[in-house]
Amino acid sequence: MTEVSLGYVPLTDAAPLIIAKELGFAQKEGISLILTRETNWSAIRDKLSVGLIQGAHLLCPMAIAMRLGLGPIPRSIIAPIVLNLNGNTFVTSLDVARRLDEAGIGFNQPKPLGRWVIQQGKSQAFRVGVPYPISMHATILRYWIRSLGADPKAVLDLRVLPPSLMREGLEAREIDAFMVGAPFGSEAAESADAVVAMTSSAIWAAAPEKVLAIDEEWADANPGTGDALVRAVYNAGLWAGRNENHSVLAEILARPEYLGVGASHIEQMLSGHLTLDPKGSIASVPDAIRFGGSNVSFPWQSQALWIATQEAENWGISLGTAKAAATETFRPDIFRRAMSETDAPLPNASQKVEGALGRKTTVPANREMSLGPDYFFDALVFDPALAE
Repeated sequence: MTEVSLGYVPLTDAAPLIIAKELGFAQKEGISLILTRETNWSAIRDKLSVGLIQGAHLLCPMAIAMRLGLGPIPRSIIAPIVLNLNGNTFVTSLDVARRLDEAGIGFNQPKPLGRWVIQQGKSQAFRVGVPYPISMHATILRYWIRSLGADPKAVLDLRVLPPSLMREGLEAREIDAFMVGAPFGSEAAESADAVVAMTSSAIWAAAPEKVLAIDEEWADANPGTGDALVRAVYNAGLWAGRNENHSVLAEILARPEYLGVGASHIEQMLSGHLTLDPKGSIASVPDAIRFGGSNVSFPWQSQALWIATQEAENWGISLGTAKAAATETFRPDIFRRAMSETDAPLPNASQKVEGALGRKTTVPANREMSLGPDYFFDALVFDPALAE
């Protein structure tokens, strides 16, 4: 057995790594998987940067940013597989929820909700907690406000808080809302002091959220082990994506050594049946979080390029530099190599038009494969070939 150490933050979307270890998918590939639980993304970044771990459960934009050297210790990181799509919720205080209700704005209405936030931001920036400044949480929020014609820097005051402390920030009135990964949105909504106003999937129906990030130097020196790791994580994600496994998955993730929260909170996001408020209101969002096969796991470079076009200016770098780093980070070639002798569908292309699919659609691949829905709330169609 070859030992591989991976870091993770205790969130539902760490499931493919945890299941790879717990249910033997890693062992089957000859890997003894060592998982290290970290309290925040900075700790993950630093351990990955200095080589204390070989890989990690990582925020998509963070992987690109690390390659760009946007951190204390530059390190070339690659992402050969996506762990999940979606998975975040936008949660407000009860006071904000009351005002939204008075304005007639219901759950998962991104356009009227965004316009309302913009209006509030004219007098005082709307304070939103995010788990890390370079994250899909922040990227999605800025895109949401920008698409509605406003400057995110003027409207939003993004404040960094660990996911486990988001609720406390809301209670202390330090923030007006937060965007956070499961299970912390559901947990807050049942606590009598918060309301889930929107899922991140309402803004982009197929947003890549976390990747398996691997140190490039280690990957180049250990291609066989790296490929085996990709297969183990792929098969674990496939298992996690099956509805019949969600109860067992929630119980495993709920263990004290992993997430350490109630299994019922975890299962809400997995099932897509979300508790929205202390009254027990329920909403059905089938794609609230998505695990699965190649339709989730394939690291489309167009996804990385979308992130680069959104964040280049905010990161203070040229668009060309950001795009180059994006395509160097997301590695479909490694995914194809790792999965070439399996029955996993492998798409013919490495980039695609993002936002064009309103429903599941068959795409060209070595065997039957479908993608979608992947629409953006504002009907954006992102063609990476035309991105400037």
